[in-house]
Amino acid sequence: PNNPTLGERGPGLGFPIQINYRLTALGPRISVADETSVHALAGLEGAVAWAGGGDWRLSLFHNRYDLRSEGVAGFALRGPLLQAIADGRFNPFAAVPNDATGLEDARARPWREGETRATGLELAFSLEADLFGNLAASHAFGLDLRRDRYSLVPDPGSLANEVLGQGIVAVPQRAVRDYAAVYGETLIPLGEAWELSLAARYDRYQDAGGQFSPKLALAWRPASAWLLRASAGRGFQAPDLVSAYGGFAEFSGLEFDPSACAAYPGDPVACSLRAMEGTIVPNPALRPERALQGSAGVLWQPTSGFELGVDYVRSRIRGQIGVLRPADALQAELDCAQGLRDCEPSRDGEVRRDEFGNVTLLLLPYINVASVRSEAVDLSARLQHQYSWGTLRTDLRASRTLRFDEQRLEGELARDLLGFQDRPRWRGDLRIDGQRGALGANVGVRYIDGYRACPTPLLADGSADPLCLQRVASHVEVDAQVRATLPWEASLAVGGRNLGNRPPAFGPGGGFAYGLYDPVGRVWYLRYSHAF
Repeated sequence: PNNPTLGERGPGLGFPIQINYRLTALGPRISVADETSVHALAGLEGAVAWAGGGDWRLSLFHNRYDLRSEGVAGFALRGPLLQAIADGRFNPFAAVPNDATGLEDARARPWREGETRATGLELAFSLEADLFGNLAASHAFGLDLRRDRYSLVPDPGSLANEVLGQGIVAVPQRAVRDYAAVYGETLIPLGEAWELSLAARYDRYQDAGGQFSPKLALAWRPASAWLLRASAGRGFQAPDLVSAYGGFAEFSGLEFDPSACAAYPGDPVACSLRAMEGTIVPNPALRPERALQGSAGVLWQPTSGFELGVDYVRSRIRGQIGVLRPADALQAELDCAQGLRDCEPSRDGEVRRDEFGNVTLLLLPYINVASVRSEAVDLSARLQHQYSWGTLRTDLRASRTLRFDEQRLEGELARDLLGFQDRPRWRGDLRIDGQRGALGANVGVRYIDGYRACPTPLLADGSADPLCLQRVASHVEVDAQVRATLPWEASLAVGGRNLGNRPPAFGPGGGFAYGLYDPVGRVWYLRYSHAF
C-alpha cells in the first residue's frame, strides 16, 4: 500500500521494488548476555618413599560455564513484519529510527543458550632419584584425564529462520570428547655450571588423534652473574569444541569488494569500502595444530636486586587455527570465479549476494592456516631496592616481533604480516610495586604498538603495499592497586584495571582484534584472601 510508484503503471498499480532495509524503527540491535562460571577443585597430597623420596598430588576438578544471550531490542519476526508492510500499518519509506508504530506485534526476543563442561583428574609425582650412580636428578611425571562437553541451543523462532537481524542461526549443537595425556620431565645437574632438562608428553584426543611432543633444554652458568639457556621442542594442540562444533558469532564492518571493483573498475562506489555483515561459523573439519619451537637467551644478574634478560624465540606452527578474514573470503571468491583456484567453503568461506550483486552475508569459518613462522626477541628487566621507608620494585617486559610470515595454503606464497592486520611489532608491560610494612601499592602500564590496516595490505607477491597508509593507533592501559596485610593471616586489595577506560584500538572497518585487546573497559575489584 505504501509503494511510492503506485499509479505510475495504472490505477492502483506500481512498479515492483526491492529494498535493502535496516530495521532502525525498532532501535539498535541490543543483546544481553548472562554468564555463569563455576570451578570446583578437590585434591589429596602426600609423600612417597621411592628412591630419594618425593611428593604426589591427586586433583579432581569440574568446570562449568553457562551462557544465555537474549536480544532485547532491534530484532523482528519475519511474518508479522511482512504482514505489517502488506496491510499498510508500517511504511518503511516513512519510518524514522525508534518509531515502532505498526510493529507492535513484530518485536522479537531471540535467545541462545550454551553450556561447556570439563570434568577430569590429574595425578602428578615429583621425586629425587640418582642417575648412573652419582647424578642427583629431579623427576616429575603424571597423568591427565578429562571429558569435555559442549552444547548450544537457539530459540525455536531463530531456528525456523523467523527472526531478522541476527545472521546465520546455529542449529542445536552438542559434542563430547575424551582426552588423556601422560608426561614426564627430568632435570639433571651436570656439575656446577651445567643443567640439562628432558621432557616429553603424549596427548590423545578422541576426535583429533594423538601426538608425541618432546623437549630438550640446556642451561650453562659460566659465572655467578651469568646464565645462558636454550631449548627446543615440539607442540600439539587440538581444536576446541566451540571452534569445531558450535559457537556462531556475528560481526559487521567496512570491507573492500574485489569482485565488484573488477566488474566496474571505473566506478568509485564499487571500488570503495562497503558495509558488510557476516557470521563466524564452526568447522568440524579442523585439524590439530602442530608446532616446532626453539629459544636461546642470556640472563645477567650482577646483584640480588637487578636482573636483565634477553631471549630469542623462533617458532613454526603447521595448521594454526584461526578465523578466516573477510578480505580473504572476498578475494577467494574472485579467484575462483576467474578459475585461478578451486574453492572449498570450509577453507575459503562463502560470500552470499543478492540479485543485484550486493554482498548480503559473509560466512567465515575457523580454518587451519598452512604454516605460520615467527621470530621475536623478549626483553625482561627487574630492579629492586630497599629504602629507609620500604621496598620499591620495577619489572619491565617487552617483546619485539622480528618476523611473522603466514602461508595460507600449500603452494601459495608466504605473506609477511608483521606490522599489518593485528600484528604489531612491539608489546610491553611495566609494573612498579612499593611495599612499606603491611601496606603496598602498584601501578602497571600495558602498551600495544600500532600497525597498518588496509583492506588489501599486501600485493600479489606477498610484499607490503606501499600505498597502505591506514593505521590502527597504539594502545595504552593503566592499572593500579592498593593492598594491606591484615593481622589475622589475611590480605585485602582494592584496585582497578584499565583506569582510563580506554576502548580497544579500532581499525578502519570498525572492528578490533580480540586477541590483542580486552573490550571490557574499566573494572574495579575488591579482593580478600585468608590463609587457614
